[in-house]
Amino acid sequence: MVEEEQEKEKRIYSKQLKGETLPTDNRAGITTNYLFLSIRNQAYHDQIRPFFVVVLDQIRSMAANLNLMWAAQLDGDHVVFIDAANKGLCSTAGIVITNSEGMVVEVFSVRFEAKFPLEAESWALFHHCRIHDWSNVNFVSDCQISVLGIKSHKVPDWTTAAVFGHMLTGLDHLPELAITWIPRSRNEMAHRLSCLVINLSFQHLTKVNYSI
Repeated sequence: MVEEEQEKEKRIYSKQLKGETLPTDNRAGITTNYLFLSIRNQAYHDQIRPFFVVVLDQIRSMAANLNLMWAAQLDGDHVVFIDAANKGLCSTAGIVITNSEGMVVEVFSVRFEAKFPLEAESWALFHHCRIHDWSNVNFVSDCQISVLGIKSHKVPDWTTAAVFGHMLTGLDHLPELAITWIPRSRNEMAHRLSCLVINLSFQHLTKVNYSI
C-alpha cells in the first residue's frame, strides 16, 4: 500500500516537472490530493498525528487561495503569457503578449532543443527578456514549478540549472517585474500556439511573429 502511494506521488511530481497538468481543473481535487499526500507523509515519516479540525482548516485555506488565483486580475503594462510543448529533444514555446487593457499586441513562438517543456519555458522567458526593454511586466505561466523556482531564486531541477541561472540574472535587470501562476484554462492561447508549432516540421530554429 505504501509503495503504491509513493508511486502515485512520483507520477504527480513527474507531470508537474514536465509542465503537464491534471486532465481537468478540479480545484477541490487538486487541493485535497496535495494536502492529503503531505499529511500522509508527515504521519508515516515524522509520526505527526493529523487532527480533523486542523486538516479541514487547511483545506479551506488552500481552496480559498486557489480560487483567488483562478480569478486574479493580471496587472502590468504588458502581460506575457507563456506555455511550452515538447516532443523528444524538440520543444516550442508559445508567447502571447497583451497590453494593460487586455488587448493582444504580439504573438510569437520560439523553438528550442530541450528535453522538457519546463526547460523550453525557461529559455523562452530568457529569450524575451533579452529582446525587450520593458518595465512593469507581468510574466504568467501555468507551470507551477517554474514560477516557484523564479520567485524563490532556486533551481527546481538540475536539468534546468544552466538556463535558470541565465534567466534569473536577466530578470534581475527588469524593473517592476512580476511572475504569476495561472491555471491552464487561463493560458489556452499560448498553450495552443506551442502545440501547433511543435506539430509543424521545421528544420531550424523557428520564430513566428505576428504584430497586431
